[in-house]
Amino acid sequence: MARKRAASEYRNVIITFTDGGSSLIPIDAMKSAIVSVETMEDKYASLGAEGQPDLTSAVVFVSGTVPHQIHLFTVTSVMANSTYAFVYDETRPNPTNEL
Repeated sequence: MARKRAASEYRNVIITFTDGGSSLIPIDAMKSAIVSVETMEDKYASLGAEGQPDLTSAVVFVSGTVPHQIHLFTVTSVMANSTYAFVYDETRPNPTNEL
């Protein structure tokens, strides 16, 4: 059975994860970061550089599969060569279960 390929698969996206503090990176944080990259790649594929500009030390909150947690990253991306560098900062409670 054929499945839809993400834009990130065609562009051979490279993601690096770095622990920016004293803790290790939870797997849920990594999975949520990958989902956010796929979303950015889809936007870049449909709108180009104007629709998804490069990020330089952008602070990003992403939610994973655990609804009461959010993950904080600092992200730098270069859309032209499909590279993303995520620095994991922390996991915080998400008391409102939003994001």
